[in-house]
Amino acid sequence: MQRVNKRKIEGISCKLSMRKKQPRVCLNVEPEELPIEFQRVKVEPNLTEIKKALKSKKQIDWAFFSDNQEYSLMIK
Repeated sequence: MQRVNKRKIEGISCKLSMRKKQPRVCLNVEPEELPIEFQRVKVEPNLTEIKKALKSKKQIDWAFFSDNQEYSLMIK
């Protein structure tokens, strides 16, 4: 589409269109060197360690295994 300078193509059963993405931010420094107002700290649970603790029957009152049975479908 770019080669023929077209932004839209309309077919019988569908439409294709292109739009420009927002520019990506690139850094010249390591994230730790940024001013503090441009940094963010993300806290997330270590689910692997929590799962190990639950499997070892360690008493944890703030986490548990769900009773829902979940399945995944494999197609070969």
